[in-house]
Amino acid sequence: MRGEERERKTIGTGVIRLLSRLGRHTAIRFMSSSRNRNPEFDRKTRPAFLEAPAVGNMHGMLKSMLEGSARKRLDMERIRAIKAETRAFMTLHGASGTDDNDLREAIAAGITVVHINTDVRLARRRGLDEALAKQPGEIVPYKILPQVGEAIKRVVTGRLSLFNERGRARPASV
Repeated sequence: MRGEERERKTIGTGVIRLLSRLGRHTAIRFMSSSRNRNPEFDRKTRPAFLEAPAVGNMHGMLKSMLEGSARKRLDMERIRAIKAETRAFMTLHGASGTDDNDLREAIAAGITVVHINTDVRLARRRGLDEALAKQPGEIVPYKILPQVGEAIKRVVTGRLSLFNERGRARPASV
C-alpha cells in the first residue's frame, strides 16, 4: 500500500507487533498479549489506535455460545490498563458471543470499535432457516430474502442500541 511503512518487532518472548503507518496515523495491528510491553517502542510509535488487543476475546463462537449456554468474558482490568497506558482508540475483534454487560463495561473502559461479524452471520443463517421453514416450497430468492434481512436488522439494531447506551456510539440508519 502506498505511503505505508511496516516494521516488525519482537517484544518479550515470541510476541510480534506489526506497525502500520498511514500518513500521520500509526496503528499496531497485533497487540502484544504479553504483560512485558516495551515502553520505548510504544513511546516512539505513539499508536493512534490498537487493533485486536488480547482481552479475552476470540474470533468466532464456540458451540456452547451458539446454543446460548455460554458467553465470552472480557478482562476489564486489562482493557483499562491498555487504555491508560496508550490512550489510543481500541478495536475489539471477536466480540460476537460476548456477555452484554461485558460489552457495556468494555466500551466504558475505552473500547471504541466493536466487531460482531459472527453475530451478523448467525442472524443471516437463522433468518434463512426460519424463512425456509415457513415457506418450504419457495424457490424464489426475493420472496425469502426479506425475512433474512429483517433477522439481520434485528441483531444489528439491538447491538447498536447496546453500544449506544452510554451515548458514545453514533449509529447510522439501518
